[in-house]
Amino acid sequence: TSPRTKPIVFWGVWLYFGPSAIFAIHLVYTFIIAHLDNDPFFEFTFETFMMLCLPVGYGILSFWALWSVTKGYLTGKADK
Repeated sequence: TSPRTKPIVFWGVWLYFGPSAIFAIHLVYTFIIAHLDNDPFFEFTFETFMMLCLPVGYGILSFWALWSVTKGYLTGKADK
């Protein structure tokens, strides 16, 4: 019985969270390549954990927002 997501909400969420999700993936990939592959003396500290955890968390939030709004836009009932 949930109504269809309005197009302005759909496009707004995609314009905000789409680049955020891509940038979060890029940050995690860059972190892994820069720290784990090239540095044989890499020490995993709390700071490095937070540098990895924050983009992963924000990326998960971004993908969840994109998924839920897109699902509501594509499968919701049409407005009357």
